[in-house]
Amino acid sequence: MTHGSPIDLADLADVLLTVARKMHAREMSNPDVEHLGVVETLVMRHVDRSPGTSPSEVANAVGLQPSNASAAIRSLTRRGLIERRRSRTDARGAELWPTEFAASNLERLKASWRTVLAPHVGDDVDVEAAFRLLDAVDQALTVPPTEASSR
Repeated sequence: MTHGSPIDLADLADVLLTVARKMHAREMSNPDVEHLGVVETLVMRHVDRSPGTSPSEVANAVGLQPSNASAAIRSLTRRGLIERRRSRTDARGAELWPTEFAASNLERLKASWRTVLAPHVGDDVDVEAAFRLLDAVDQALTVPPTEASSR
């Protein structure tokens, strides 16, 4: 964005990426939080929001190659954040469930984020509206490109 130019969607994307990087840097310095890489974060977020999901559903939902999703799932399982269970509907399949450790880690992470953001977000800011906008964009971008182009 150049000074004096109207703000557009590219500027919004730019500031979102910058804030995300800064939040991630703060997160990495917090010893009370189990730190995740970018791919692990995508996988963990999906499993947390869709408990009982399958590994293939995770890969599809977050746009990962199955091998990359599997590697992240193995890492998260080894670290005690995801539990693999036998599928209730497919004897050969698996379901992924967040653990209690994952839930407590997420709560510590969210508390840290609140602490970092609170001094910089005034009472006059409509946080719910901002969340709804960004969540709607997130949901729209979650649709696989082949599905999105056929709409």
